Amino acid sequence: MKKNLFLIIEGKVFKVNYVRTSKVLDSPTAGLIDYMKGVICISTDRPRDAQDETLLHEIIHGILPPSTRDEEKFVEVFAPRLFGVLKTNGLWRSPLESKEGNTVG
Repeated sequence: MKKNLFLIIEGKVFKVNYVRTSKVLDSPTAGLIDYMKGVICISTDRPRDAQDETLLHEIIHGILPPSTRDEEKFVEVFAPRLFGVLKTNGLWRSPLESKEGNTVG
């Protein structure tokens, strides 16, 4: 499992934390992005492909302008389809497969 995964999204550094669902939010959720804290949380209570798709989902939230109308509806439709295309064509490599953490320096 990733210990130190960092992503740069739109020039901002985000730390990715893989956590149990109960630690992500009070209610069950697959993941979240906290723009102010620069943190993305991904639930480990789901299979790896689902975690990877959730990470992509949260990255898309990070890319979209905050004022995007119906953002969640768009991301819910777009993320799984994009993940499917990337995975089917061998263009997605799960961060969970890498033994080394990403560091920003």
